[in-house]
Amino acid sequence: MINAGHYRMGSMLLALVPVVGCAQVQDPPGVLMDTWADTVPDTELDLLPDVPVETTDDPIPDVPADTPADTGIDTGIDTGIDTVTDTVTDPGSGWGVPVCGLGYTMSDTSGYTDSVSIPALGTMRVMQLDIQITDRRVFGIELPFDDLVVSLTGPSGTRRTFWKNFESDDTGALFPNFAFPATWLIPSWWLMPVGGTWTLDIDDTELSGIPPVSTTLVSWCLTPIDPAAHASTPINAHLGACSSDTGSIPDCDPAGTCPGVAVYEMQVNDLVQAAGTPTLSLTMSHSDPTQLTITFVGASGAEQTLWSGGAGSPSGTYNLTGMTGEWMTGRYQLRVEDDTETATGSVSSWCVMAN
Repeated sequence: MINAGHYRMGSMLLALVPVVGCAQVQDPPGVLMDTWADTVPDTELDLLPDVPVETTDDPIPDVPADTPADTGIDTGIDTGIDTVTDTVTDPGSGWGVPVCGLGYTMSDTSGYTDSVSIPALGTMRVMQLDIQITDRRVFGIELPFDDLVVSLTGPSGTRRTFWKNFESDDTGALFPNFAFPATWLIPSWWLMPVGGTWTLDIDDTELSGIPPVSTTLVSWCLTPIDPAAHASTPINAHLGACSSDTGSIPDCDPAGTCPGVAVYEMQVNDLVQAAGTPTLSLTMSHSDPTQLTITFVGASGAEQTLWSGGAGSPSGTYNLTGMTGEWMTGRYQLRVEDDTETATGSVSSWCVMAN
C-alpha cells in the first residue's frame, strides 16, 4: 500500500480556565496539539485515502496499462509480467507478422465491424487478409454468399470493397459447394503508411433463407507483406484475364423463376493497376437480346449496367468506367438476366483487360 503523507492539523491555544490545585489536564489522543502537558502523546490523523489505489494482479506494471488489469484482452504490448496471456489485439512487431481480430456470429440481415492496430512499420505495398467464414446451409444445402458486402479500410481512410454480392460457386453442380475465399492479397494501399487502425466491415444485405441463416466469421488476420517482396512488381502492367466460368442463360419461367439469372465470376490475383479505363470483352448469343439486362461488378465493388434491353448484339467491348485508375486485383462478376420467356442464349467468353 502506498501511504499518503500524514498531515499535521496544527496547534491551537486553549483558553485558560480557573483550576483547583496543580492538576494537569489530559487531552484525548490524536485530536489537536495543545499547550498543556500531556501524559499521552498526540498522534496525527490520516484523513485522506491512499492515491493511487493499488491492484495486486501484476508485480510489474504493464506499459501501456492493461484495461482492466489482467482481466480482459490487452490493448497494447506488455513490457512487464502478465498472469493472463495476450490473445488477440496486441499488434505484431514487424513485416510478415499477422495481427488478428475477433470472430463473431451475425444474425441474418445484420452487420459486424471489428478493428485491429498495426505498428508504424513504414510504407507498405500489399496487405494480406486471411478470413474464414463458415459455409452456410439450410436443410443441408449450401447457400451462396451473394447477400454479403465485405470491406477493409486502412488508416488513411481508403476503403476497399473486395466482396459485393458474389456467389462463389465452386462446382456449378445442381447442389454446388459455396465457399468464401480465405486469402486475399490487396494492393489498394500501395505506397501508403501501414501503421494505424484497420477496420473490417461485413454487411448482410438480404434474408439468406427460411428459416433465417446466420453468418459466422471464425477469424480474420492482416499480415503486412514486406515491401521488398513486391519491390519489382510492375505498376500499370498489361492485364488480360479471361474467365472460365461461362455457359447458358436460363430462360424466364413465369410459372417458376423469372427473370432467369446467370451469374459468372472470376478471381484476378495479378497486382495490376489500370493506367486509364479498363475494358470488358464479351462474346455471347441470345435469340432476343431485348429481353436481357447485363450487369458487371468490378474488383472495387463498382457496379455498371452494360446492357439493358437494347437491340442488336450484346457481344462487344465495354469501357469499365467505374474502374478507371483502379487496382484490377480482386473478384469480378458478370450477371445476365432474362426477363421474358421463350428466348434462350449463352455466354461463351468474357475477359477483363487493362493497359
